Amino acid sequence: MAEGDDAAAPADVIVVGHRGDSRMALMLGSTANYVAHHAQRPVVIVRGQVPPDGPPARRVVVGADDHDLDDADATNESVRALQWAYELPGVETIRVVNAWFLPPVAIGLYPSLGTDLEPMDAASFEAIERVIAAAGEPPAGVTIERAALRGTYLADVTTAGAGDLVAVTGDIDLAQLVLQLVDPLALNRQQAYTILTCTGTRSGALAGTNLPQGWRASYHTPGVVKLVYASGTLIRVR
Repeated sequence: MAEGDDAAAPADVIVVGHRGDSRMALMLGSTANYVAHHAQRPVVIVRGQVPPDGPPARRVVVGADDHDLDDADATNESVRALQWAYELPGVETIRVVNAWFLPPVAIGLYPSLGTDLEPMDAASFEAIERVIAAAGEPPAGVTIERAALRGTYLADVTTAGAGDLVAVTGDIDLAQLVLQLVDPLALNRQQAYTILTCTGTRSGALAGTNLPQGWRASYHTPGVVKLVYASGTLIRVR
């Protein structure tokens, strides 16, 4: 963190890189993750290379979640994110998306869910419309697209212990998330992989679709989900 007179200067937004490659970064964990969870101002996490003299962001994707929007003048993080996207210089198209997940175990219990997906998509579009209505009209010349996304949490890991991380602000029900690893053989038994964090209450459990034998999701630390390897026999006592 910065020190000195400049550290106390007010800021409207905080911009950080998505990860570091130094040994210090590996020891201390993700700075971006910490800032996103603790900063009181909007946080922008930049991934990839941004050309210093490149064109402005003309197409932007904003995730939509309609929690806490019951009142007419209510707002939430998704609404503020969309309003922030409205103000980006040069933006032409904003795609507002809502993603939902259907665990395979649910399809096994209720086969009709695997074919009748329209109600889930309809609920996603309702959430999108509520967020757009709360954010207000977009600036002139900005096109709003809407999309309901289906899929899985596709996590990438390395033998060095690094991997993708989903940082959730607020509560999350993991029963709605399907976990799939890009390359299960990249898992290192000597490592523990943090794949998800949340600032609120976690409920439910991930549906691990392709975890190798011996690997499991650990929920012992509040607000943290890790992939760990358990050797030997695991006995659960209730």
